[in-house]
Amino acid sequence: MTHTHLDHTGCLHELFRKMPWVELWVHESEGEQLEKGDERTLYGMAMFKSMCQSQYRLKDGDYKLKVHRKLVGGDVLKIGGMTWDVIHIPGHSMGCIALYEPAGKILIPGDVVYADHDIGRYDLYGADPKQHFDSLKLLSEMDVKMLLPGHNRIMNSVPDGYIAKTLDQWKGYLVSIHK
Repeated sequence: MTHTHLDHTGCLHELFRKMPWVELWVHESEGEQLEKGDERTLYGMAMFKSMCQSQYRLKDGDYKLKVHRKLVGGDVLKIGGMTWDVIHIPGHSMGCIALYEPAGKILIPGDVVYADHDIGRYDLYGADPKQHFDSLKLLSEMDVKMLLPGHNRIMNSVPDGYIAKTLDQWKGYLVSIHK
């Protein structure tokens, strides 16, 4: 998982029930919270927690989960004949990671950057606008040809400088909020 917000993890119980061999891999900071039953990173804010619990009949403790592997930046994953670099990119949440496949120049950035020069929220629990800025800067220095974001649409031919342009568009918001 690129991060543990409910819109990315809500299906885990169903996956585990239908495919018990599936493992949960997340960044260590959010993995530790899930294992302790601390659901703040899952919901992001109390109002959203209340709404989700009411709408989806969730209870406190429903997302106390076993994490099979706690990832850190610099880990290398061999999956499906491909090699993926784990990059810690906090900002949208404390444990956001990107997966980068250098041979194909494929980036899975979770919710840190999307198509259409958009970015994920930076006002939820564990989020930090300055870290989001720094993470976008780090990603902007990478050679990315395919972008597979957590929302919005896939970009099959990412233009050179796309993430840098996105960073430039959002830097006033990310930097001014942090001050």
